Amino acid sequence: MLRKLFSLLRQRSDLVLYLLICVVLLCDAWRLLDRVAALHPQAIAGLRLDRLVVASSALLLVGLGLVALRRGAAGNVLAFAIGAICGLMFFARTLGFALADPTAIGWLLNADWAQHYSGWAMFRQAPWSWPPGLLPEVWYPVGTSIVYTDSLPLLAFLLKPFSAWLSEPFQYIGIWLLLNCVLQGGFGALLIARTTRAPATICLLRCGCISVQRDRSTWPATHCHGG
Repeated sequence: MLRKLFSLLRQRSDLVLYLLICVVLLCDAWRLLDRVAALHPQAIAGLRLDRLVVASSALLLVGLGLVALRRGAAGNVLAFAIGAICGLMFFARTLGFALADPTAIGWLLNADWAQHYSGWAMFRQAPWSWPPGLLPEVWYPVGTSIVYTDSLPLLAFLLKPFSAWLSEPFQYIGIWLLLNCVLQGGFGALLIARTTRAPATICLLRCGCISVQRDRSTWPATHCHGG
C-alpha cells in the first residue's frame, strides 16, 4: 500500500516538475525573442517563425513527457526526442531560423564567417582538380585548399556536384548549426538517460548543458535575422 502511494506521489511530482520546466523554457525563450524584437525591429518578421518553433517545441516536450510518465520511464527513443526538441528550441531561441535560409548570406559576411562562406562560394565555381579541394584563384598563383578555409569541406564536396541546381547564393552553414543543436540535444539526452529515465531530469539536465551560451540579444544583429 505504502509502495503504491509512494509511486503515485513520485509520478505526480515528476509530472509537476516536468511541466514546470517546460513552462520555464517557453517563458525564457519568449522573453529573449521579445528583447531581440525590441533591439532589432527589422527582425520582427523573421521572429514569427522562431516563436512558432518555440511554442510548438514546448507543446511537443509536454506531450513526450506525458508519454514517458505514462510508461514509467523515458526509453532511448523518447530521451533522444526530448533532447533533440530542446536543441531545436535552443536554435530558435538563440540563433533564429533565418540563419537556416540557404540564400541568407548577410550574416556570413563578417569576421571568420566570411572566410568560411567565401571558401565554399569559390569552390563551387572552381573546376575539379587533383588533389580534390584545390582553390587555384585564392592566393594566386600558389593557391590553397578548401580544407584551410574552414568551410566544412565534407559538405562542400557532397554539394559541389549539385552546384548547378543550387540557388545563387547558397550557404549550408546555418543548416549545419541547426543540425548541431538538434543532434547535440538528442545524443546528450541519450547520455543522461544512461543514468536516469525520468523525463523531467533528462529535460532539465539536457537544457542545463545546452544553456551554457551567450544571450541571443548580445549577438550581432546579423546573427538574429540572417540578412
